[in-house]
Amino acid sequence: MEKGENPGEAATGRVPETQNAGDEDNRDQTPAQQSRGSICIDQNMERSSPSQRLGQNSVGADDVGNSTATVKILLMPEGHMMTVAFMIGLTTQDLKNLFSNELRVPSDFIQITLNGNAVEDHQTLMSLGVQPHATVQFEMSSLDPENYPIKAVKPQQQCTMPDVITVRVQTDGGTYQDVVVEIERATQKKPFLGGYRHKVTKTEYHHAGVQTITRRWPDRDIETFSREMQTVQMKKQPQQCTITTSTQMTKPGCYISNKKDKLITPGRYVTADEYHSKRLNAVITIQAHTRRWLAKRLTSQLRLDKELRLAWIEREERRKKEEKEEQIRAEYNRRMNPQNRNDFVLLYNALESWRQEELEHINATLCGAERKAALCALLEQETQFIASIEHHRIAAGEKKQEKAVQVFLNKCAAPKRWQASDGTMTQMDTLHTIRARELRDLYCSLTLGYLSKEERLDVLLTLKHTVKEHDCKLTRDIVELIDREADLLMRSVRESNLEGLRKRIATLFLQYIKTPTFNPQVSKVLRVPQQSEHLKNVRFCRGCSKFLPSSEFSLTVNSRMLRLCRHCKELDNEARQRKDFSYYKTILKRLCKDESEINPDAKIPYLLQEQDIRYLVDVVWFAQSAFSAWNNLHDLLMVRWDKYCEWSPWNCILLTKEEAAAHLKVRNIHKIYGTMFICDIKHKHSLARKYFSKIPVMVEYLHDVDSKFVGHNHLLVTKLPTMKKKKYPNMVATMYFKDFHLLLLGVICLATSIEKWGLHRRIALRLVTIVGVNPGMLMLGFMVGCAFLSMWLSNTSTVAMVMPIAEAVMQQVTGAGDQVNRQQDKPLKGICNPALQLEGDAEKQCEKNTDEKSTETALKESVVTVPEEDNSTESLPSSPLHSNFMTHRDQMMCKSLSLGIAYAANIGGLATLPGTSSNLVFAEYIHQFYPECKSINFGNWFIFALPICIIVLFLAWILLHWMFLGPNFCSTLSFRRGRSEREIAAAKHIKDQYNALGSM
Repeated sequence: MEKGENPGEAATGRVPETQNAGDEDNRDQTPAQQSRGSICIDQNMERSSPSQRLGQNSVGADDVGNSTATVKILLMPEGHMMTVAFMIGLTTQDLKNLFSNELRVPSDFIQITLNGNAVEDHQTLMSLGVQPHATVQFEMSSLDPENYPIKAVKPQQQCTMPDVITVRVQTDGGTYQDVVVEIERATQKKPFLGGYRHKVTKTEYHHAGVQTITRRWPDRDIETFSREMQTVQMKKQPQQCTITTSTQMTKPGCYISNKKDKLITPGRYVTADEYHSKRLNAVITIQAHTRRWLAKRLTSQLRLDKELRLAWIEREERRKKEEKEEQIRAEYNRRMNPQNRNDFVLLYNALESWRQEELEHINATLCGAERKAALCALLEQETQFIASIEHHRIAAGEKKQEKAVQVFLNKCAAPKRWQASDGTMTQMDTLHTIRARELRDLYCSLTLGYLSKEERLDVLLTLKHTVKEHDCKLTRDIVELIDREADLLMRSVRESNLEGLRKRIATLFLQYIKTPTFNPQVSKVLRVPQQSEHLKNVRFCRGCSKFLPSSEFSLTVNSRMLRLCRHCKELDNEARQRKDFSYYKTILKRLCKDESEINPDAKIPYLLQEQDIRYLVDVVWFAQSAFSAWNNLHDLLMVRWDKYCEWSPWNCILLTKEEAAAHLKVRNIHKIYGTMFICDIKHKHSLARKYFSKIPVMVEYLHDVDSKFVGHNHLLVTKLPTMKKKKYPNMVATMYFKDFHLLLLGVICLATSIEKWGLHRRIALRLVTIVGVNPGMLMLGFMVGCAFLSMWLSNTSTVAMVMPIAEAVMQQVTGAGDQVNRQQDKPLKGICNPALQLEGDAEKQCEKNTDEKSTETALKESVVTVPEEDNSTESLPSSPLHSNFMTHRDQMMCKSLSLGIAYAANIGGLATLPGTSSNLVFAEYIHQFYPECKSINFGNWFIFALPICIIVLFLAWILLHWMFLGPNFCSTLSFRRGRSEREIAAAKHIKDQYNALGSM
């Protein structure tokens, strides 16, 4: 029995169940039905024993209030129904208190109504007209539904006995009546007999106790005893301890012999310190020997581990050495005896490596005619090597062709096979397979050598009768060649002279076998099927002009159409690049093998091709191990990054064999590897994900893997478009309405508004009035203002706004005080330096001079001297800005100011995210590659980049000042020196322009 059951709750009733108002059976009972239930109870009372009737009749009128009635409470406004057995002598306040504990609502806020009228708290059920064992229904609501709402009580999970049940009984007349039966609970409390508690759920379980009241036996005044009390046996066993022992001494009346007595002299007294010291020494001795034994055991184990480790290292080194030797031996055999396509690719790769080395040696050591002669010799030697390789290719091709023909004929002649339910294989020959087997045997006999003349003639005769079954040009040619060979055999012509004729016969007969009209079974083996319904997967190769199945074409991610087959691409590689891609194919084979052992249902590795693995290895992983940067592709493997997730290009890592074995033993990669290394791996996974998302088949696996494994959720860069067309508009709209694009749009609007209201002119002129018209301070003022504007606008827009203001200021500064400048400054030297010119006319002038003269003459005449008395601008550009240059200092000041504005626009754009579009692009990609990184926002970027921009801006001003205005910084930063007339006039003009703008 589970804890919590209280038998004494039946005194006032308890809430056994919660029901909906529509599910209550007795909700709409009429008074007649209620009285009928009471009558049924009275009938049961009449059938009871006389003693029970006597006990019931003894109940007085005062005890009627102790009777119970079925009270139904309808919770408003939820509409849930609660039923309880309640004594009719109790008041409505007691009923509120009962439900207050159950509903957790104070009784003061509970209102009970009967037939729409509120019931007062002092009224009892009897005063409301409720009869014993009857049923009454009340409505219960809350006076403060916002703070104390009435909610339905959740039904109890454990199985409990209700207080009132309805039983349908059959009467004597054959009808059925519903009788309401009240269950009275025992008033006694069951004794606690112990129990236990569940460790997980903390539920207490008590041992079972009696369910009924203990029967009291009548006292007969007779003393009785049980059998156990009468047959009990008492035993007493004394125990003498050391402390209770005594010695028997001689005394009067007791003689004890002393023959066996011993004289014992007391020894040395041992103090407690000596005793504990002795024990301590013994303990130390035991510990010393124990530690010595443990140390010897540890050293023995370490020695054994060391020996095992050294033996393992020796075996591994021997294994690696043997594998390396086997690899070298296999590569040597491949080069000396090439058989397949990969062997010839290896030869051409080695040839290209040798040619590049020889070419570099020739270019480094020889020149002129000797170099050309060496190149010709190299070309001739390369031609010989190519001829030798092709000779081996022809020989290998002949062997391969013979083997391919034999395999082809065996496939055609193979019987039909299928596996039965019990595992046995069943074979069946059809007419087509029998025909194919006959043609195969005839072809083998035809190509068999060392036959006698009679045997050869017999084979030719059989072949002639076979092909004569069909009349066409091919069969007529075969018959003509057969007759020719038979005639030559009858003339005793040597077999060496008949080899060509026999090859022609064999070739034509093979063509006869490959024709579906003569051999129907061959239609199922041909690479290009003859039926039109099977031609959907056949494509045309533009290189070899052949129709081949689609499996013979290799596709890349960005392929739009099928152009060249695999054979043509390999031929193009041998002619141009001569690269060996066999290592990538080996990596792909190892990957498929490993994944098939781990997960037989793996699909992604089989979707990849050689080009995909090459992209992963070369572009994503840089053709080296992620741990040790080992770049030998023969030793590298592609394994899982997280071994608990399926392999995919975004869940892989390139490692050596030893590193891969150690990596697959790691259980938690986030605890073993560092944060920077994990971020680097995730970045590579993002690149692979972005590349393979272009393949429609891989997009499905992108979503499937992300939904299955939570470890890949943080690797997502963007939500890739699915293959359903109905989601395309939503995805396109999402891509266009990003924060990045909206921020750029806001920056453009801000730039337009600033230019419209002339805010840029006000900022620039105000800074110039503050710093003055000193060249160095003027450049610093424009640089600060331009950098500030570039924080909120693009650098190009900022320069376009500020340059007209700078040009006007420079015209005023250089135009004022012309007479003073002619007397104080030196005349301008016309130096044609295109690197420091601002306008395009100067560059055109320099280019014109360079075209007219040779290089040596242009270097000598690059400096043109202008006489001092002629201050004309013949050697200067005719732009408005340069037309007023009176001195070389004015020109340098204009150059420094122009370059300073350009530098400041670029530097200021780095201080804020919207200052430069590249900052926004960087922030967008950071959020895509590392979604968990939330630290890049406007405030953090501004705090980080503003000090750097200030320092770089000041350094740029120092550099420009030193290059164009000279290293005299003291005069520039000095505020005590007087201003010249030109500076005063320029300052007055700038102040007038600023005042003309008016107030803000």
